[in-house]
Amino acid sequence: MTITSLTSIVFFALVLYFVLKRLLRRKKKQAVVRRDRNEIERWLDDALARELHRKLGLDRDLLQRALEGTPEPEAVGAMEEAVKAMQATYAWRPEGSVEVRLDVTFEDGTSANTSRIFPRNAMPVAVREEFTSTGASTVLRAVYFPWSTPS
Repeated sequence: MTITSLTSIVFFALVLYFVLKRLLRRKKKQAVVRRDRNEIERWLDDALARELHRKLGLDRDLLQRALEGTPEPEAVGAMEEAVKAMQATYAWRPEGSVEVRLDVTFEDGTSANTSRIFPRNAMPVAVREEFTSTGASTVLRAVYFPWSTPS
């Protein structure tokens, strides 16, 4: 072997090493990214992961990671195929708290729902403003997967 061919091999190996190192570092950074969510939105993610786990039989942690902003291809496809629509209902309670109800309609015609009571200050600002401006006792909001949220 000549020195130039040996140098070329070493140079190619170094370039390959740095490219792979950079790709792995970028992949690790993406895996750590989490959406900034308030208490109610985190509960909605958790409740949705629980219902999808029951429906699909997929690992709940896998579903939770996808809902937190790290879409796992295995989970994303199954979730999109299974869910027809999702809606959150915010209902004002007399003592000042708010009841949040998640309704999930599945493509096979079945549905699931769950609810929880939160303090007034846990409400998203837009929901609180709608309660104030309209005087309504309930506010409805569509719920979307993080990878398909409309603008």
